[in-house]
Amino acid sequence: MAENIQTSENELIKRCRYREEEALDSMLRRYLPMVRHIVSRYHYTTLEREDLLQEGLIGLYVALMQYDETYGIKFSSFAYICILRKVLNAIKQSSKAGNKTLNEALSLNYQIGYDENRALIDLIEAESGDPWDRLDRKNSDISFYKVLKEQCSLLEFAVSVLLTEGYSTSEIENVLGIEAKVIDNARTRLKRKLSRLLLENGSVCQAGGKKRRKREDLYYQLPCSVGQK
Repeated sequence: MAENIQTSENELIKRCRYREEEALDSMLRRYLPMVRHIVSRYHYTTLEREDLLQEGLIGLYVALMQYDETYGIKFSSFAYICILRKVLNAIKQSSKAGNKTLNEALSLNYQIGYDENRALIDLIEAESGDPWDRLDRKNSDISFYKVLKEQCSLLEFAVSVLLTEGYSTSEIENVLGIEAKVIDNARTRLKRKLSRLLLENGSVCQAGGKKRRKREDLYYQLPCSVGQK
């Protein structure tokens, strides 16, 4: 049943590529609750809610234009990443926080699609002799996020996305509304999990068929449609 729903959704996505108004309207109505859910988390920003909703819808449109079934993840998960990334970029530009260099352990950039917004996963440890340096960049693709969803909690995922956008710990505190210690702990757990995957499988883009128990964070809950298998 779930496979049939996904197939039907993929057909709608293909029709969206041809700018079919009915298909675009259908996907907009289907994923508007997700956009609202993401926007509702960011109250501190100087941007109006309607402005953030507009940015989120642009992110959804980008997802519709760039999604590829060969990514190996459901469209709902891909759309969540694109929408969140677009909203966070808008907040960062509005707050004029600047692009602070992260002299911290983890830097995550992921490659999605084929336009100016895409980036490459770059896992680099600031200190020398770290296993992160052995990452094969040929494996740096969207499959990394599938592994991240399986292995990490939502808090760890949110922290990784914000680090990707160049947020400092204090800025992440404002965005997520949590203490710096919680953020540092999430980053440490994320680093440890990805380092383990790299050592076990030689890549962070495949979990090796071994799912780990994920920490249950009290801070966040994904909408039921996000990341479902």
